[in-house]
Amino acid sequence: MVVECVKRWLTKNDSTATWYANYDSRQADRHVLDIKEASNGIAALELVNQFQFDIILLDIDMPLLNGIDTTKSIRKNGQTIPIIAVTTNDSIESVDTYIQIGMNHCLSKPVDLHLLEQTLIRFLSTSQSDQDVRFPYFL
Repeated sequence: MVVECVKRWLTKNDSTATWYANYDSRQADRHVLDIKEASNGIAALELVNQFQFDIILLDIDMPLLNGIDTTKSIRKNGQTIPIIAVTTNDSIESVDTYIQIGMNHCLSKPVDLHLLEQTLIRFLSTSQSDQDVRFPYFL
């Protein structure tokens, strides 16, 4: 994560891992980057209880506890952190369900990295100047 307001994010998605692998480490002095990955919904909940995240990207089809049930648990505990669904199941009905259970947005797989960038900026920007932030990978 390279938007300056970002401290930490949680993901379970191969496309975001690809973005992270291509991150230019020379930018590390200018930006804060702390990405945690969970292999399943139960592990994601454990991380949410251990760390304070700025955003969560959840695969809807995670093993052991899917993204919907993981989101319900996070919201039940009073967490208001932005949660982004990442899924191949992005029908209008499904996206409505994601929003109703407390997710903030949905990204379709395969994830378009420019849409990922715009989504992160949208949910993590705290001021108008943050809107001008661009990720080094996308320059």
